[in-house]
Amino acid sequence: GMGRQASLPSIHLYFCTHRTVIEPKLLGRVNSTVSRSSSVGASAAFDIQKSNITSYAFLDDGPKVRLYVDLPGIQDACVAGSSGGDDEAAPAKVDLEWSESSMCLLVTNYPKAGEERCLSFGRLYGEIEKGVVKTKKERLVVTLVKKEKKVEPKEEGGDGGEESNNAAGDDESQQKEPEYEEWPAIAAKD
Repeated sequence: GMGRQASLPSIHLYFCTHRTVIEPKLLGRVNSTVSRSSSVGASAAFDIQKSNITSYAFLDDGPKVRLYVDLPGIQDACVAGSSGGDDEAAPAKVDLEWSESSMCLLVTNYPKAGEERCLSFGRLYGEIEKGVVKTKKERLVVTLVKKEKKVEPKEEGGDGGEESNNAAGDDESQQKEPEYEEWPAIAAKD
């Protein structure tokens, strides 16, 4: 019975080595390039690989947050090519993608055709319910509308209730003011 026992471990060994050598090597190669490049400098909340707009001004304006991104000549660049009929000059295009907690501003064909500029935040400081971008002559203005802080709905029957109960009336009228979280920064801290 010795011969049979000897052959079992060798098959087992073959499977082990086969699995460890071949499969993870393939996975490992893919993973390491992806995770290494994105984790090295990307401790910031936005995606460094995507974002190449590095300077912007940020303003917390109560219910809204504004981002001012200076892009010299952006307005003209957006119009270029559409009127001149010149095939060379593809007009610049400004897109804003947003979700409740992220935004990505993408400017294509700027500063010249075929190039793009991007400002991306994978995690915003708070939740938003709307994102809008306006193109000015030398800059883009992104407006993010914050979601209101959840306050119990006091609207219904608020007017009737106020006369009957004056003590609570003052509290109630203050509660009706929508509250917004202050954003010390545009991106969430990890």
